Amino acid sequence: MLGLSVIDVLHSAAYATTTLASPRESEFYGALGNAFTCNAQGFFGVLAIAIPMYNTCLSLFFVSTIRFRVPQSTFETKVEPIMHIASIMVPLTLAIASVSTSSIKPQKNVCFVNFELQTITVASSIILLVIIGIVVLCFFINLSCMIIISRHVINRSNNRRRYSYTMNQMERRASEKRAIVGQSLLYTGAFFITFFFPILIIFLNSKRYYPLEALSEIFYPLQGFLNFILYTRSGVKRVKRTNPDKSCVGIFWEVIFPSSNRVKILNEVITPVAALPYNDLPMYGAFQNEDIGERKDEGIAMEIITENIEDF
Repeated sequence: MLGLSVIDVLHSAAYATTTLASPRESEFYGALGNAFTCNAQGFFGVLAIAIPMYNTCLSLFFVSTIRFRVPQSTFETKVEPIMHIASIMVPLTLAIASVSTSSIKPQKNVCFVNFELQTITVASSIILLVIIGIVVLCFFINLSCMIIISRHVINRSNNRRRYSYTMNQMERRASEKRAIVGQSLLYTGAFFITFFFPILIIFLNSKRYYPLEALSEIFYPLQGFLNFILYTRSGVKRVKRTNPDKSCVGIFWEVIFPSSNRVKILNEVITPVAALPYNDLPMYGAFQNEDIGERKDEGIAMEIITENIEDF
């Protein structure tokens, strides 16, 4: 989450300058920069490939801990360092290669790797293909992870039907299943809608379709905002359910900056992580709640807190 947020802030700051970073001699409106500012903007634009890679790392974390029950300590010590290295070094290498090969050129709205057919070079083509390949691969990995998690939850829910004796129990389990499947669709949908239009424009670079460009300009800059909404959605729903009269601003403030009492409860009962425990991540938290519900139905509710502490 920290790596994703840092890269997203850097990319958003560079993207917000739009054509201001383009060289003055370029044909674009508002161009006030030079070759250095254009290269800097393009550098951070290519570096933003780390965002879908980090999203994929989070999806792999969810599927490994939820579906395959990999202990968190094992994931943190053996898998997470490799993911950090890959998510940073691959985009950084592509960004450096883009600048060193003079592949960064002013485009319609920002400086990026040149994809105009008339002036594209071999280096630009290779870098673009690698970037597109990484984004497409990340999308299918995310989609596969969400499908695996959803199928796992649905199968578990179906197997637990024998413990449902009342309509309330059946409705609660159906609601939990819908929540996790819905969260999976939101993850995949947010990823798809963010990168689909820019990639489509690159493939259709010989023609200009203004509706596609408008959709790209609307959704691509929203990737950080969509990540924020997705990773706070579970906490917002929980706070809203316990404090229905609280304003939207107050709810988001409570989720982002938990009160001392809430942090103390999380520390003592659930996890030693204070500000944003893994249980507050929507997919992981939803599954943990579902897992606890199953254990209660099986008559071993007294072991829940002990097992949670051992898991963490």
